[in-house]
Amino acid sequence: KFRGVPPADEEEEEEEEEEEEEQDWTAQYQPQKDWLQANLAKIQVEVVNDNPTLCTTTEKLEALSDPTGFTRKAIAAAWCLPDQNDHKTWKAYADRMGPSKTVLDDGRIVRIAGEYEDYYDPGFCIFNDVWVYNPATDDHKLYLYPRSTFPPTDFHAAAQVGAHVYCIGSTGYPEHRTPDIAQVYRLNTSDFSMEKVVTQGELNPGWVSACTDMDVGRICRNKSQPNFLDEDGGDEGDGCVCGMALKNNNGALTGIFTKVSEKDSYYKCTFDTNTNTWTAVTKVDADEVLGFYKPEQ
Repeated sequence: KFRGVPPADEEEEEEEEEEEEEQDWTAQYQPQKDWLQANLAKIQVEVVNDNPTLCTTTEKLEALSDPTGFTRKAIAAAWCLPDQNDHKTWKAYADRMGPSKTVLDDGRIVRIAGEYEDYYDPGFCIFNDVWVYNPATDDHKLYLYPRSTFPPTDFHAAAQVGAHVYCIGSTGYPEHRTPDIAQVYRLNTSDFSMEKVVTQGELNPGWVSACTDMDVGRICRNKSQPNFLDEDGGDEGDGCVCGMALKNNNGALTGIFTKVSEKDSYYKCTFDTNTNTWTAVTKVDADEVLGFYKPEQ
């Protein structure tokens, strides 16, 4: 009887099924790829000099306003879309991992940056743009920034404090990381200019990124318990930063972060926006991570 090694005919059948799936996938996206090649030369490339630069590229704005439409699918299937800001590709937010989403006090929704794919993928790219959507007027705006003003940022935590959205942490490109200093930026919600926050004091968590739903899913799996962030009780996620990533206590923002230089390490950190200082950096265990995010019963 068969013991561990599939017979040759089963191997051939599996290979044929995989080949058929790949052909189906290619056929599905071929019209979008054809559209892209036909229109690539017509797509405007922004000159990104100002802080901020308002995006006027029609294709990008259509991708934001109609996330289920043909244009977004075409861009999602694109291997390259020109961008002067050194982006290999531009991807609509529906196709990104690690962006932040903040609902402002006036109802506008702000999504910041994020990445497309992982570092080993040819299309891998970390973005540094800001998408603002006003549900009351159904208005979409995309703001772009020079890298010298706002570097490519992903897996950061964000929260509104007064007239600003603070962005804390990032995985980022290796060449942009500062081992002993965490990245902190703030976005002005009036004109959407971006500003680097120079932190004060000796306490600093170093280069950190925000805890994601995948981190929580991994912890839950290791503890053999359902993932409370997943409606289906699964053990993974889509790489999004955990909801309520920062808790605001009169301008003191507390969140769970991971050190890029330490695998499976978690730190509970508090940044005081009133004084621009880190007031607490404490290493925590898995139970404390779950306790921070788990909804109160």
